[in-house]
Amino acid sequence: MRHAAQLEEGGSLVDLAVRRVRDHIRESDLKVGDTLPGEGQFAAELGVSRAVMREAFGALAALRLIDVGNGRRARVGAIDGSVMGTSLDHAVATAQISVAEVWDVRRTLELRTAYLAARHRSDADAHLILAAAKKYGKTCSMLVASQAQAKQWKEAGALLLVYLSDAEMLHAGFTQAMAQIRG
Repeated sequence: MRHAAQLEEGGSLVDLAVRRVRDHIRESDLKVGDTLPGEGQFAAELGVSRAVMREAFGALAALRLIDVGNGRRARVGAIDGSVMGTSLDHAVATAQISVAEVWDVRRTLELRTAYLAARHRSDADAHLILAAAKKYGKTCSMLVASQAQAKQWKEAGALLLVYLSDAEMLHAGFTQAMAQIRG
């Protein structure tokens, strides 16, 4: 079955092929390590040469979105911070962005990551975090949803307790402030 794909203005066949492989990963809900159809199958589907698909697979492998190896099918790749780091280094070195902007993005990502991790953690996860903090003589904070949870974690040794509603307000406030700064 041929995929209804179109070249974007200024795009190449390789760009089209890269986009199709990425779309396939998402549409098929593939996870890290899952195998992809071969270059030949994608080439037939798109009506492009295998050389175009080989170049697309190479580009995706360079970005670490897929993992390719001789004699085996391509697999969905695991996230690799080195690609992002190289891109940011290049962007700063060529004055496309400033170091302050990189720190700005990092701060936003860290806040959101901490918020999501705390919101989705289980009690077992919280106990592991607290045990590790105690083991290394560190303080520990917990995101809690109620006064009962706050009491439980304070008794267990957490020194700083933040209510989920407060964290949501802080995150919303930070997001609004950043929008105004950029605005």
